[in-house]
Amino acid sequence: EGKYYLLDIGESSRIKKELEERDRKEWEKNSKGAIEYSVIYTPNLWKNDRKEIEAKIRATYNPP
Repeated sequence: EGKYYLLDIGESSRIKKELEERDRKEWEKNSKGAIEYSVIYTPNLWKNDRKEIEAKIRATYNPP
């Protein structure tokens, strides 16, 4: 229906590997349709900066 729900948020310097190895059982349990991924590359940010962004998104959307 054109609606999207955030199932998970994370920070990683090796995102491709993380997505390939991720156990998706929790995602599947909480999904309401097809599971899609979105990645935002931030090569100019330090890990602490990325963690801060992750925390703000978690606080805003409260993923399961």
